[in-house]
Amino acid sequence: MAEEVPAEYLPRLLFHVCRTGGPVAAVKKLVEVHKVALDITDQGETPLIAAVRGGSTDVVRVLLKHKPRLDVKYKGLTGIEWAKKNPQLYQIFQMEGIQLMTIGDIPRLLELVDAGLDTSDDSDFSLLKWARSMGVKEVEDILCNKRTTGTSATRSSRVLVVQFVGEPVSF
Repeated sequence: MAEEVPAEYLPRLLFHVCRTGGPVAAVKKLVEVHKVALDITDQGETPLIAAVRGGSTDVVRVLLKHKPRLDVKYKGLTGIEWAKKNPQLYQIFQMEGIQLMTIGDIPRLLELVDAGLDTSDDSDFSLLKWARSMGVKEVEDILCNKRTTGTSATRSSRVLVVQFVGEPVSF
């Protein structure tokens, strides 16, 4: 019979499985059953950044489903910026952005962009290409503005987009 891990060790265990790439079932259990918070840090590193640096695409996917903070930097880089060093990992963030656009979660999409997700590039997963192909003009305008100004999305832009997708939310 397996012994239960004491609760105070669960965050450390989450970092270990994120850094080593799993098992994915352990990550799910720690986050979903034991409710280990994803905004914790270990010397500045979050579980998401640990998973990205560990190279585990599956663990990154699981963590993204639970909406971790994206703006935390470790050694000057967000998890998305670390992922740019590995095309497979970066593609997961791009696909997450496309999925968020598809379901209308524009505030979360803008969090990805603000954390370093490129709005326009040459890949098939370019957010700007997808916004254009989906005919989401307001999102396209925001992404174009982000690309040309390099600034974060504004409060008024977020409200405009959320009203466009039919979910009035105030920020």
